[in-house]
Amino acid sequence: MKSLYSVKKIALVCSVVLVAAFGIGYLVTYEKNPDGMQRPDAAETVDESTRRDIGDDTVADYVSRPKTTAATRLIFKSYYSQCGHTVVERREIPGSMVGLSEDLILKQYPGWEVEKFETDEIILYRQVAGACPGHYILKEENGYIAIYETVDGGRELMIDITDIPVSILRFRDQQRLREGMLLDSMEEVNRYLEDLGS
Repeated sequence: MKSLYSVKKIALVCSVVLVAAFGIGYLVTYEKNPDGMQRPDAAETVDESTRRDIGDDTVADYVSRPKTTAATRLIFKSYYSQCGHTVVERREIPGSMVGLSEDLILKQYPGWEVEKFETDEIILYRQVAGACPGHYILKEENGYIAIYETVDGGRELMIDITDIPVSILRFRDQQRLREGMLLDSMEEVNRYLEDLGS
């Protein structure tokens, strides 16, 4: 009888220890992982920056966003609304910009928009109000015809003021000079000025 009582006592103690061990193990696991999602073991490590929880215990990969490399080509397109030309400039990417995302590239080039952003090629686009470099603009300056050359960014640089007074011109030509006459070359400028003198 005593042996049956001792066996029951040992069985009861073992059951209590087993339940306690199970409970402690559950609590420890739950504390490490409160959302209840099973974490990968060491052999299946997951880069948390590239994965996200999409519900019902499923893990999905993010689509990785392209970043610049040392081989990335930068292409700048500037559309000049006054002349209607698009100027394209190609550059190598500076070493300080390798590994940047689209948002960080745009911070480096304010005023530009992204037309294309891929690891091998980035195309940045902007619209400029003036004319592209290499044009000439005739304007009125202190009552005389002035010659301006367009430079980068649609800016105008005065290169000469003629001795031709605007007041001797026909009304239509005076109006065009007030608005600014856009010409493609210095030859056109000289031809126009010669026509005024004849």
